[in-house]
Amino acid sequence: MKVTKKNITLFSALVLGVFSISPQVLADETIDTVSEVSDADRTTQAIATPVSTETKGTHILTRSEVTSPALETAKKDALKEEAGSQANLAKAQEEGLKEANTAIQQNTTLTPAELETAQQEARKNLSLTEKEGYHLKESRARTVSSVAVAHQDNLSQASAIRQSLVDYQAALTQYQKDVTQYFKDYIAYKAWEKAYQTYTNGTGDRVLTKKMLESAQGLIYQNEPNARMTVTSSQGSVSYLSKTIREAHAGDEILQQFNTDAYTNDDFAAGNGAGYSQTGGTFTEDVWLKMQEGETLTVTYTNLQTSSYNRTPIKKIVASYTLVQAPTTNGTALVELFHDPTKTFFVGSQTQDASKTIHVKMKLDFYDAESATSPIDLSGNNSIMSISSLNHWTVEGLGNHIEKVALNGNEFIKIDGSSVDVQADGYVYSKNDNQYRSHGALFNGDATYDANGNLIDEGWDAINPDGTPRSAKAYYGAGAMIYKGYELDLVAQGNDIGLPTAFWFATNSTIATPEIPDGKDKPTAPQAPSVQVAWHKNYVETEEAIPQPTPEVPGKNGKRQPSPEQPNVPKESPAQLPETGQASETASLALGLSLAIASLSLLAGGKLTKKDDSL
Repeated sequence: MKVTKKNITLFSALVLGVFSISPQVLADETIDTVSEVSDADRTTQAIATPVSTETKGTHILTRSEVTSPALETAKKDALKEEAGSQANLAKAQEEGLKEANTAIQQNTTLTPAELETAQQEARKNLSLTEKEGYHLKESRARTVSSVAVAHQDNLSQASAIRQSLVDYQAALTQYQKDVTQYFKDYIAYKAWEKAYQTYTNGTGDRVLTKKMLESAQGLIYQNEPNARMTVTSSQGSVSYLSKTIREAHAGDEILQQFNTDAYTNDDFAAGNGAGYSQTGGTFTEDVWLKMQEGETLTVTYTNLQTSSYNRTPIKKIVASYTLVQAPTTNGTALVELFHDPTKTFFVGSQTQDASKTIHVKMKLDFYDAESATSPIDLSGNNSIMSISSLNHWTVEGLGNHIEKVALNGNEFIKIDGSSVDVQADGYVYSKNDNQYRSHGALFNGDATYDANGNLIDEGWDAINPDGTPRSAKAYYGAGAMIYKGYELDLVAQGNDIGLPTAFWFATNSTIATPEIPDGKDKPTAPQAPSVQVAWHKNYVETEEAIPQPTPEVPGKNGKRQPSPEQPNVPKESPAQLPETGQASETASLALGLSLAIASLSLLAGGKLTKKDDSL
């Protein structure tokens, strides 16, 4: 039987008392869950709305849905969150990108176009699906024993939905932070990937690559600590600096050690060479000497133990050094020759004429035997050597110091990330200041310290005692070349008058390259929060007996017989009994009960009528 829906409110204990239902039972059923919700929810009444009726024998079964305002409000908030869920996730992504933008723009490896492409890729990786976000789902309804139990369960559901909304907002905030970090990590990864691809695969013939070093490098020429050397001069004798005088100046600042004004002619003599350590007429330690413009020194290095070319041991190296120019008025310069040829030489002088440079021509020949007269053929183009420590600094009052090299037929190889390249005049050097970050350099060349004198960074030009680069950033001031046996021109220029000009040039097969790790994991896009909260309806079922009519008594012919007429006998008044109060009490009780039932009927009728009017 179909019925019109009517709202039936859970009544107070007064009404339940009239129907002999204990209010304490209902309170016991709800106490556990209601205690977990707010006071307002605890006192809010549940509403039971009949949805169907069914006749079963002598009873009517009524099925009612029980709703609670707390649950309805929580569902409303959840549906609102669900409606804006995708938009909120997209907003979190954009805010995350904004937060990462400052760090992204500081990246110097990627071009603006590459940076934009990387950001678009990262955005694509953050694409959202309908499964992500906040979702409220209705699950299978339940039938419970009473309205109170249903109300209790509804309050529990409301509490769970509210907590899920709080948790989802926290997850959304964390997601935005994760997106920020992801954009930073992804841009850093793309910068690394670009550098690594350059390092391993190359982007042109003039860029140093790992592949070239591993497969094309035929020269092993890194360190020869036990080498010995002999020195001859085109002028007949070599003017060695007295070792005693040299030791007296060893503590001077490095440029002042090459200040030719600090030495006299008497400090130099051919005989001073005997003061340096020798074995069998060959030097076993570094020596200092003076050169004149136009003079050529021929230095022969022997007792080589670790060098080779295409797996053929190198047993002898012959180097020639010609002083083309010096910024002194008398055209002299001071030279330190390292007995280890891989450390090469250091040259400098006082700057007395700022228009002049320190200019040295250098040539190296490698031999497979100490007795050999013909050098090793380097035409295979796999003799890769360094051009390191090419400084360029500009300091007011000191000058515009530039160190550069002309290769003259040897092939230049660019190191990725280096400030050094072939310039318009054909020389290899850094076009801009590469010594000071305050002047635009990417790294400082010299060491930097904090206010307490603690070392912060050694600088890209830091070297070990044996002359090898110590800094991982040494590549910043370096280049490389495929050495084919042609003469090199080495130049240092630009110092102001009164400031010595000095230039240390070391060439070997130790190539300064950016330190790139063997691998870097590609960052994984953060997972957008996904929350699914289930709720269910609660129903109660009640049974009510169908009222049965009183049956009529049939007559002989099957019809009801009329009652015989009674004679109209006057009624006699009953005898008056003494008043005992019993009849009065019985009447009062009946009257009271009738009034109570009548009041109840009016109250229930008014409640239902009011509810009906609201439908």
